[in-house]
Amino acid sequence: MLNLCTIIFSGFNYNFFDMKIIISTILMLFLGIPLLAQVDGFPVSLGTGDEPLWGAPAIVKTDSASFIAIGSTDDSLYLINTNGSFVDGFPIALSGHITSKVAWEPCDSGILIFVLSENGILTKIMWDGTTAAVEWTITLGENSRYISPVLGEDDDGNLEIFSAVDTTLFCCSSDGDVLWSADFSSSTGSAVATPSCGDIDGDGEDEIIVEGYEKIFAFNPDGSPVDGFPLELVDAAFSYSSPFLWDCDDDGAMEIFCGAHQITGGEYGVVYRIDADEPSLDSPIFTITGAYGTWLYSSPAIGDVNGDYSYDITFGSINGTVFSIDGSGALVSFGGVALHMSYGHIYGGIMLCDIDNSAGPEFIFQMSQESDELAYLIAMDPGALYPENFPDTMAESDAGILSPAVFEDDSSTKIVAAT
Repeated sequence: MLNLCTIIFSGFNYNFFDMKIIISTILMLFLGIPLLAQVDGFPVSLGTGDEPLWGAPAIVKTDSASFIAIGSTDDSLYLINTNGSFVDGFPIALSGHITSKVAWEPCDSGILIFVLSENGILTKIMWDGTTAAVEWTITLGENSRYISPVLGEDDDGNLEIFSAVDTTLFCCSSDGDVLWSADFSSSTGSAVATPSCGDIDGDGEDEIIVEGYEKIFAFNPDGSPVDGFPLELVDAAFSYSSPFLWDCDDDGAMEIFCGAHQITGGEYGVVYRIDADEPSLDSPIFTITGAYGTWLYSSPAIGDVNGDYSYDITFGSINGTVFSIDGSGALVSFGGVALHMSYGHIYGGIMLCDIDNSAGPEFIFQMSQESDELAYLIAMDPGALYPENFPDTMAESDAGILSPAVFEDDSSTKIVAAT
């Protein structure tokens, strides 16, 4: 019996896949004790194609309501009410498997949703609260598997959409025009993680950061390379973990934090910090030793995990290790340790949020145990204790690189997870 807001992918039979969504509610009582209850109207069955779900849920909000947006491998985009019903006009058939999280933006007339299919097709959908319509579709290339579109703005406040397809970064306007493109390199033939946008040099404009398999690239708002980039890893590679931008030293420029893994030796997971004024990948600020193959697929999250009123960044490794470090690379999680979990692998990101009205955020994430076709939804407090009813088992799982989503709705907290 599932107790949490969960999207469950239920196994496969030959080439047929069935995916289910289950939403549960965590009600915050005055005693700080969570009461877990499944929301009426769930589970909801969605379709998949010839492979399981790989995209993750996004919470889309208007002034009055929240919705769950998720793409699937049946080439469809779903928008789901929090009572389990499909929003009118959805699902929408698109032009390729969707294996990444969608991007969205509110506008005067409704909500804009941008989807990058794994075959390199970027689509803009307009939903005005009543009707959904595809406004345009652009074929940018052939391979954008697991890569989400990223939204930004130009100097005039106009929306821009950044997409890494094959080994090219595209900047598109909201009207569907390609404003510029910039090439990068990757021995895999494509980017390995969703790009990030932020001001890394303190000039007041956002740069765009892209990871190839063995190099990291930074581009100015006009598509020209940032001085000092690209940087190349030595005996290491990037995989799935998106670069995270954070001004950890309050100098007005964001530092780049990125997870990678060693190629030889223990194949340990490593975290790098890059300062754009003196960019370098000479040595990581943190290495996850103690077990073989601690690769980092997890994109980092930020929050104060140790109560010192400063931010920390949190990762999970594929061997099930959870850890947080400060901006200098000092280990600050769980009293200063990296915690190994026995429930399988961590592929997606870790959410940090308070679900029980106690001190510090909970670590909320998914783990996959492929040998038993099981997935688990984990919630763990800063003392490495589980709140009541966690971990929660999601049976008959076929895992993807998935992250849960958390949002407040109707004076309660809801968690959405996909598998």
